[in-house]
Formats: sequence, C-alpha cells, structure tokens
Amino acid sequence: MLWGISEPGNSMVWTLGMNRQQGGREGRGGDGDRAEALADDLRRVVGTLVRAVRAMPGGEKTAQSDTLGLLEREGAMNVAAMAERRGVRHQTMRLVVAQMEAAGWVEGMPDPADGRSRLYALSAAGQAEVERARAIRIARIGGRIREALSEAEQAQLHAAIPLLERIAAGSAGS
Repeated sequence: MLWGISEPGNSMVWTLGMNRQQGGREGRGGDGDRAEALADDLRRVVGTLVRAVRAMPGGEKTAQSDTLGLLEREGAMNVAAMAERRGVRHQTMRLVVAQMEAAGWVEGMPDPADGRSRLYALSAAGQAEVERARAIRIARIGGRIREALSEAEQAQLHAAIPLLERIAAGSAGS
C-alpha cells in the first residue's frame, strides 16, 4: 500500500495508491492501518535504498566499517561491548579489532574500569577512513537524487528528513 500526499490548496490530503508488489491489496482504513501501511512502505523502500547503496562501488559494508561507525557514534569501548552492540561473538569481534588495529584505524588503551580489558577508540586514520567511505556514499546518493528527482521532489524529500529523524529517535535502542 502506498500513501502519497497531494496539496489541493493549502491543505495536506492523504491519498491511497496501489503497490504492485502487494498485488494491489486495499487498505482497511483507520489511522492504525495507515501507520502500518506507511511502516511497511518505509521498511521496504529504506531496505531497497540501503541495498542499492551497498551495491554501488565503494558502498559495501564490512565488519570493519560497521565497527568503525559504531566507535565513531558511541566512542571508545572494549571488545565485549562492541560484540554485544554489533550482535556478534566476542571471538569474532576480537578478530575484527585486531584487523582494524593492524590497519591503524583503532588505538587500544587500558580500560580504567577493568584492568584485564582494553578500550578501543578510532585513531586519526580510522576517522579519516570513516569520512572517506561516508563521502563516497554521499556523492553516490546525491547523484541518484539529482538523476531521479526534480527540484520540487528534492524539496519534498528534504522536508521529510525531520519526520524521519523523529521516527528514528523514538526507535533508538528498541
């Protein structure tokens, strides 16, 4: 089910569209159903966008890039915390950290809370790698936006960003 917005006059009106992938099923109506239909469309479209970006040269994600992103967002942490947040085994994360340390992307230091453990943080080279990969993704996504969307559609997409941020903020940690 696809929900679109049209603007007759100044009022916003929700309009119902048909999703070919869902065989043209009709909605049942009601605000809850609208939210669920939007959630399903958003899940599908975001998933497709993520897969398309990852399929672009330089867009693929690796265990190292995911972990670098985690350290950038959340700061220094030990291997156990990284493994837990990434949903992988401790031994797997230990290998990932060793690879990143060998590449010079992370620096280890004693963990003041646990003398048996080490905290790992992004090094300057690790931060540069995060920024390099991000710049590639931004350039490629920006190119697709320019190719696929008119100026007016780009403005609509821009206006939707705060709404998506509110949804994401409510989902943090869930």
